Amino acid sequence: MPGDSEEETGPCRETGDRCAREVELEGIVKGLSIDALSALLLFRAARGQWRSGFDGATALDYSVFFSDRFAEVVGVEVTREVFRFVKVAEDEALRIFGEWREKKDEE
Repeated sequence: MPGDSEEETGPCRETGDRCAREVELEGIVKGLSIDALSALLLFRAARGQWRSGFDGATALDYSVFFSDRFAEVVGVEVTREVFRFVKVAEDEALRIFGEWREKKDEE
């Protein structure tokens, strides 16, 4: 995903200051509940696990979330509430993907 490489989240190459994206995310994270933060960690760890069809991504592959090893590696317990937050993130990502497709189709 764009913005996820170490190069893009490390210090700014020109000023040496912290990346603006990192600062913005830090502010968002401070306001999250433990369940929402856990969901964010899971969602980011599984960001490449999309089911897709002819029109692109259609849903996250939920089987990855229920793998004991995956949750252990990420360090998060997948509770009902955490999974609900993952679904919220998935819905938002799918909405954004749809907007990108529409924009690309218009070009």
